[in-house]
Amino acid sequence: MTILNDSQLAILNGDMQTNPGVTDMVAAEDDIGLAEYYNIATQNEGWITEYTLGTLFEAIDWQETISRSDAERDMLQFMYSFGYVNMSRLNIRQGMGDIYSGSDPRTVAQREALIEAAKRLINRVETLLVEEESQGAYVLGFEGDISYIDAAAARTL
Repeated sequence: MTILNDSQLAILNGDMQTNPGVTDMVAAEDDIGLAEYYNIATQNEGWITEYTLGTLFEAIDWQETISRSDAERDMLQFMYSFGYVNMSRLNIRQGMGDIYSGSDPRTVAQREALIEAAKRLINRVETLLVEEESQGAYVLGFEGDISYIDAAAARTL
């Protein structure tokens, strides 16, 4: 069973038909090689959809967070009441920016660090299947690696 839907398989098939980097693998029906090729990381960045408390804790400046107002700290706690936030959503990134609003250099650095920690490098198949670009990173339509089963399904469309 594939993890890609029909529309995603069609997009991947289209790339396989036009991408000179996979011509030999398509001809040889090398589905393992195709999956490996499409799972290679690119230099493109995508928004993390599960920005966990652990990610937040690694990026946070504790003194800067302590100095926020009660309402700002309450909102940060509320945002994480479900365990993680989806940083691919513009309103969530804006909310994080609002919590760390201000022009003090330390505040600006904190805001930038939190946003930067919300991005990761994405692989070739994720790049093919992006939904949109938003504020310097991609909103992903698919996350993760594909298997040889997905590669075979796309190749044989």
